[in-house]
Amino acid sequence: MATTKSARVAKTSILSFIESTMVRVVVGEGDNQQTFKVNEDVLCSKSDFFSAELSKKWMDEKKREVKLPEDSPDTFAAWVHWAYTSELAITSRDTKDNKWTAQEIRDEYDSLCTLYLLADKLLDVSATNAIIIAIFEVSRIKDTESGWHVPPLIVVKMVYDGTTAADPLRRLLVDFWSNK
Repeated sequence: MATTKSARVAKTSILSFIESTMVRVVVGEGDNQQTFKVNEDVLCSKSDFFSAELSKKWMDEKKREVKLPEDSPDTFAAWVHWAYTSELAITSRDTKDNKWTAQEIRDEYDSLCTLYLLADKLLDVSATNAIIIAIFEVSRIKDTESGWHVPPLIVVKMVYDGTTAADPLRRLLVDFWSNK
């Protein structure tokens, strides 16, 4: 039987929403730029990247801003949702609905893998683990016409370009394609 992590934690782990600073996270560039205001405790509790960035001595204590110009605001919004709720808000439909099209399944793989790359960059292990589980769940969805689908090659290339050789998502994608 699989063990699950207890939901019970020490009271000292309660996030301080009263005293915590809000951090400005500027995501994207040009017309695709969006600024997010996120609780510093939430950022640092989920992301080792933000913990490191926000602990730098040169960080202006009043400004508290981190820039992510190469990332997508939509993907970052999905990660922020994860940081606050531990939910992956990326699907275009009810996950219990069993009438998916092939395109919806491909889009789901794309969204999950894009979010995985951001979570990996932000050093959020809990998110990357949850995303791998979600990708496995998507692999079990049959479309209404032709059955099961593996992630499209363009998504596989994106993952290979954005991860290291030992990355667990790479291994999962190899398994999907070798058992196709």
